[in-house]
Amino acid sequence: MQMKIDKFTNVKKAMDDMVFALKKEQADEVKQKDFCVEEFRKNQLQTEDKTRPDAQRFLLTLTVTHVTHHFCSGS
Repeated sequence: MQMKIDKFTNVKKAMDDMVFALKKEQADEVKQKDFCVEEFRKNQLQTEDKTRPDAQRFLLTLTVTHVTHHFCSGS
């Protein structure tokens, strides 16, 4: 009977060790995902900051062209 209890104890310890390892792996993956999401957000903001002046310049050029055409054509 003692041998069966020892085997069960060993199996239970192995299962506990696996659960602990899986929980640690899950925590590491969550940390990695959070890091990636934050880096993606930073990259997106930097990209928007770089492209915003181009869009503003384009709209300003369009407006100036429209106003110039409007006043120069006599309309």
